[in-house]
Amino acid sequence: MPSAASVLGLRVSLLQSGMGGVAGSELACAVSNAGAAGCVGGYKLAGSALSAILARLVSGTDRPVGVNLIPEVVGPDELDRQVAQVLDETPDRVHLSFFGMPDDAVLDRVTAAGRQLVVQVGSVRDGVHAADRGAVVVAQGIEAGGHLLGTERRDDLVGALRALLPDACLVASGGIGSPEEAARALAAGADGVLLGTAFVVAHQSRAHARFKSAVTAADQADTVISDVYEIGWPGRRHRVLATAVTADPSLPAKFIGKTVVEGKPYLVPRFSAAVPTDATSGRIEEMALYCGQSCGEITEEVPAADVVAAFARVLPGAPKQSRATKGRNTMSTEAVHDEYYHDLSYREDLPLIPTREGVELYCESTGEGIAITTLNNFFFTAPFWRDYTDELAKHHRIVSYDLANHGHSTRLEREPTWEEHVEDLARLLDALEIDATYLLASSASTQLARDMALAHPDRVRGLVLAGPVVGPQIRRHRMLQRAWLQTLNSHDIPTLFAHMYPEFVSTQMIEEYRVPGYLGLRESFLAMSTPEELNNGLALAQQGDPSSELLTRIQAPTLIALGDDDILLGPTAGHELAALFPKGRCVIMPKAGHVPFLDEPVAFQEITRKFIEEVEANA
Repeated sequence: MPSAASVLGLRVSLLQSGMGGVAGSELACAVSNAGAAGCVGGYKLAGSALSAILARLVSGTDRPVGVNLIPEVVGPDELDRQVAQVLDETPDRVHLSFFGMPDDAVLDRVTAAGRQLVVQVGSVRDGVHAADRGAVVVAQGIEAGGHLLGTERRDDLVGALRALLPDACLVASGGIGSPEEAARALAAGADGVLLGTAFVVAHQSRAHARFKSAVTAADQADTVISDVYEIGWPGRRHRVLATAVTADPSLPAKFIGKTVVEGKPYLVPRFSAAVPTDATSGRIEEMALYCGQSCGEITEEVPAADVVAAFARVLPGAPKQSRATKGRNTMSTEAVHDEYYHDLSYREDLPLIPTREGVELYCESTGEGIAITTLNNFFFTAPFWRDYTDELAKHHRIVSYDLANHGHSTRLEREPTWEEHVEDLARLLDALEIDATYLLASSASTQLARDMALAHPDRVRGLVLAGPVVGPQIRRHRMLQRAWLQTLNSHDIPTLFAHMYPEFVSTQMIEEYRVPGYLGLRESFLAMSTPEELNNGLALAQQGDPSSELLTRIQAPTLIALGDDDILLGPTAGHELAALFPKGRCVIMPKAGHVPFLDEPVAFQEITRKFIEEVEANA
């Protein structure tokens, strides 16, 4: 089954609903620039008004993006003119999306033009028909906000379509307000998701401020399926927030407001299908406040990129070129961004592994041979390691897992201690039938590697410590962590990343990758952790024995991989640290920062491979 990302050329298998009025070019471009599929609402726009929004769309992003049209609202002749205008005025990266089935001639015209085709349906019959015409099929359930195309629940429709269309690209829509709900849609058979309500409240959305506030304050019980907002779009049921109008359809159909669409003023009658935008005034609370059952999971207004990042952790991405074949000097701006944007989707087919009572860990195991277990440092998740262990996986078994209270592993009422994390790791190795493993750790997780080697020396074949913070430098690192914690608590995760970025990447990376590289890493960072996870992890990193004497007790062969541009540990201090380990050595990686595998993933993996090869030869 192809993912939506691979079919549409996205980084994340996420589509934004092309909601008329709400989804302008600003929202669509922000979503596409974040790696998903943005989409403007074409609705009834035509002529110069449609040209204006298409021009803004094309100039606002160079990523794949869409235009949504509604066949039943405009009729066949006007739809034909809209389609012709989109094809004539936009480049091939702009796909056409239809809410409901147009005539076959329209579908064939789009595909003949070489454009990607997306069709939203509400029935199995329409879904099969759309797939036969080469469309990405969006299966809309009745949980969705706005106009409803069918009568089935989302996962029932997705499951029925998947049974009939095993090779089609299916996208689930309706009631998806959290990554967990997106994961359930994938489990039902979807290859991606489409979000509407989650983007209504995005900063770049054109929804009226009172409309956004009503959505963030609502729960699914506050939504109703009605047919009262029919002026301009008759005969189609719709899910909206309950209003005085839905409660009493006998109210007089008089004008209750004014709005402006592409520079033209309009009066808004009660019962109008038009959504209140930032250009609307009047009785906003009586207008059509389209809202899905996902509203209970949507509690704040955020940038569109943050919505994409939050869902990226569970959604499939496009296949990525191996970093081993990439060259910095020949990479385009887009390629630089992609270099540091990661597929962070979780494999839903993997069972969680129980360790101690009440704790189950998400774990990925790939490759064969002597095991290497990666340790997260509260900023990484298990899927993150795929891009930095792909070469090692050709020679070794790579085990990556999420710590308890992080990623896809069990959430607990309190943050585990270092000792509990150590025992979780030991029990994980038991479950995987691994007698002993090499531990690959970076930054704060080097403390976990140290403690595991001390508590279970027979289970550790060797240590690879990238940018270690154990030993004499641990107090300095804890000062930095306290500063990061203060930034997180007084601001937000994007501000924390801006604070940390120049401290953990090399000067060369900053100079070579500039804004695209920064944004690529930032998107991955936002997708991997919640504020609570980061707060708990940074607080835990302040704990534990800081004594350098502990290192002298570790008998496992130890490699310290240190960037020569590590702000915490210079080359001389790195060699002095290695000397504290009875079997320690230090390798300095030129032009690399505190997390050296970010700068030189292939070189780092080769250094690690040779270290293990030498240790095993001398065992």
